[in-house]
Amino acid sequence: MGLTDTKTIYTNWSIGLLIAFSVIAIIIGIYYFIRYSNNKTNTTILWAVGFLVVGLGVLLNSFTKLFLADFFTDRGINHTKLFSSTAVLILVGALTLSTFTLGLFKEKAELIGLISSSVFTVIGIILVVLNGIWFDQLDFVARMPIWLLSLWIMFFFSFLSFKSEDFRLLVVTLGIILIAVSGFVSASYKDSLLGLLGIIGELIAISLIAFGLFITGREEEEEMEEPELEQEEVIAEEGEEEEEEISF
Repeated sequence: MGLTDTKTIYTNWSIGLLIAFSVIAIIIGIYYFIRYSNNKTNTTILWAVGFLVVGLGVLLNSFTKLFLADFFTDRGINHTKLFSSTAVLILVGALTLSTFTLGLFKEKAELIGLISSSVFTVIGIILVVLNGIWFDQLDFVARMPIWLLSLWIMFFFSFLSFKSEDFRLLVVTLGIILIAVSGFVSASYKDSLLGLLGIIGELIAISLIAFGLFITGREEEEEMEEPELEQEEVIAEEGEEEEEEISF
């Protein structure tokens, strides 16, 4: 029994794990949409959209595998690359964009980062869609944008982790590495034991990323709250001084 041998039992397990992945991602996306309604930050909405899209994309892939697999196979379309890989790329693109909304760069650098990240994401989506529908041999080229974006995210969160001395943020780096590798494996060796292991890796990866982003989001909110608390303290002190003057 080889790791790349395809079996029905692997297909069934893969579908179950993909649905579990989708549910987790959608719940995380909804959570960040709820948080966005409270903090109204661009970072939070990007995370919300990224997780929701990857959840829906993988769910669509599971639906296709269950009910429309023959339709896509007869037409030479790789539905895993078309739906799951595109969804993962959108998640990675959203995470990349979010790194330029945390206020850690100068305004000009943020603008350049946002534009270049958007361009890479759009190019990546086009290449992945073409790879899934027509040009299966474009595998390496189609994955270049997602690898480049992933490298930036790994560098950014590693740097942020050491700068803030909060090494929990390194789980984002680990999660990105794992989801990039696992996504490639699950898409390239679907319905096999190796593909099944790839999906398990994706489940672990998205949990790690969600945890790291939760820590990052909490720190960002605390930084936003500090100036407000200081301002409230100043106002309170001024009020106390006025009361003392009046009583005198």
